[in-house]
Amino acid sequence: MTKRVFADDNTNLMERDGLGRLLSHTDALGQHTDTTTRPNRVRVYDAGKIIGASDGVDTPYIRAECSQGGGNT
Repeated sequence: MTKRVFADDNTNLMERDGLGRLLSHTDALGQHTDTTTRPNRVRVYDAGKIIGASDGVDTPYIRAECSQGGGNT
């Protein structure tokens, strides 16, 4: 669970899985969302070194997303 506090004291709560994908989100108004989706074509790459943490555990993985549409050309 990650809690972000902004300068105006608004907070966001985010829960993520072991790969860093968003599982639930609670915004500053208290609206809770637990049906999040991840885009197609998302891949997880092993960077070979520690680059971040997930659930308090160091991880060598990064997530790369493709925001371009369309098929192969």
